[in-house]
Amino acid sequence: MINFFLTLENKYNIAFDYESIEIENFTIGRCCDLINKLQHQDIIEK
Repeated sequence: MINFFLTLENKYNIAFDYESIEIENFTIGRCCDLINKLQHQDIIEK
């Protein structure tokens, strides 16, 4: 799972808050939503 998140971070140039991720309830849909949210935050901060 760690490799999965690290790969996503490198590919999309984002950083996950690992403490807030609930692995038990994690789905591909939620993963996509989280990536979109993090990318959007990054655009706003720049």
